[in-house]
Amino acid sequence: MPVPAGYVAINDEPTELWSVAAEKRSKELLVEADERDPDQFDMYIYNDFLPYALENLVEEELKTFAAQLKKAPTAKTTFETLEGLLLFTCAESGFLMAADGERVSALVGAFAAAFHTMASSLHTASPSLLTPTYIPNIENVLRTAIMMLTDFRSMCDSDVLSGTVDSLKVLLCIEGLEWKEKKSLILGQQGEDEDGEDEVETHDKKTKKRKVDPDQEIKDLASLGFAKAEKTLGHKVTAFRFSTIWNKYKKVDGYGLQEFKYGQGWNIKNWTEDLKKKERERFNDIGNF
Repeated sequence: MPVPAGYVAINDEPTELWSVAAEKRSKELLVEADERDPDQFDMYIYNDFLPYALENLVEEELKTFAAQLKKAPTAKTTFETLEGLLLFTCAESGFLMAADGERVSALVGAFAAAFHTMASSLHTASPSLLTPTYIPNIENVLRTAIMMLTDFRSMCDSDVLSGTVDSLKVLLCIEGLEWKEKKSLILGQQGEDEDGEDEVETHDKKTKKRKVDPDQEIKDLASLGFAKAEKTLGHKVTAFRFSTIWNKYKKVDGYGLQEFKYGQGWNIKNWTEDLKKKERERFNDIGNF
């Protein structure tokens, strides 16, 4: 199958389809991540400087997404901004290591809500835009988001994370697309677990309790349609609306990380050479102490 114009198949794997715009932006973010890393400049600032600097980088990208979402909630460019951030976090998730766990959890919640709002906006358009016809790599991006958000739950679980994972699976299932979680970040056709057996609904002979097949549960929810599925899952619209969670994050959870800034900002490359020299000397003094 030929790769659509404007897209690239990573490692030549047809299932690892990413937009050129998102791949370009993710590379730019990775470059800036290095520019915020004290180790790259042979200096020590404080233990959590890099995690906070990366957290700020994710914040800034979500800020861009928020502005785009408000102006054009179903535009490809809006989706590609979120896609680029996702691809970046696949390679760099150091922001999760920041000491302020509550703030990290809130930021990841906003990241999850961004996907919930973006996907639901595309699906509820008339006709639905949550299709490969409109966004050729929609299946890969949302399945990758499902996997990443599931991984994030091990460090900062929240109702928004869990709920978004379920909602994205339901949306993909409704659209007739593959919705099961990916096995690895760069998956490809040969990475799919084709030999694994699907779980089935059974009855435990000892307890007589019914074991629910999670796959069938998603299919049953999808058969209800998205609105009824969300209601069945107990999802309140406001609880997953990105604008609501983003505004709360900005007001309550320390948007901007102003209190942790040091020197001349998060990007060390932009510091004056004089300040860089002083910081290296300070680092050497600490090492000789």
